[in-house]
Amino acid sequence: MTYPLGNSPPDGQRIGSNSSEKREYEPSALGSLTLSTSSTVDDTEKNWPTGWRPYAALFGGFLLMFCAWGTVNFYGTFASYYSESLFRGDDMLLSNLVGSTQCFVVLFFSFIVGRLLDANHSRQLLLAGSVIITIGMFMLSISNGNGGLNQGNYGLTWLTQGLVTGLGMACFFVSR
Repeated sequence: MTYPLGNSPPDGQRIGSNSSEKREYEPSALGSLTLSTSSTVDDTEKNWPTGWRPYAALFGGFLLMFCAWGTVNFYGTFASYYSESLFRGDDMLLSNLVGSTQCFVVLFFSFIVGRLLDANHSRQLLLAGSVIITIGMFMLSISNGNGGLNQGNYGLTWLTQGLVTGLGMACFFVSR
């Protein structure tokens, strides 16, 4: 069978295995793709933010992420101190429970913090997160006596670092 425009069937028809069989087809997405050269790089960058405020917001977002996940990431330093000094000879699982609880609290309470951010409470969340993290870290420093060998208290360490500091970091995690 010959076609007027060469060897291809007209739009809407396709030749199957049997030459007398005709089926409809939809044109492919690539067939309808056209390249547009009307917009240039200069056109798209006209609305690029200028001034100090966008860069201050970018730096603030970096600091929030640094504080939120930085505290979780440097838990290895705490775990090393716990195993060598505060909880010497005790099961490492208990001291790792503090860090895993901290990470869980950050991720679990993110959906609540996200709803509060949607309700436009970002400044209150940042203030609350700063205060909660500060209280958690200061309480961690005084909850274990003078830091001598085997003077640690698992319950207070879990409460101050795992729960309280994790709640403060949850306020930062979504606020970026």
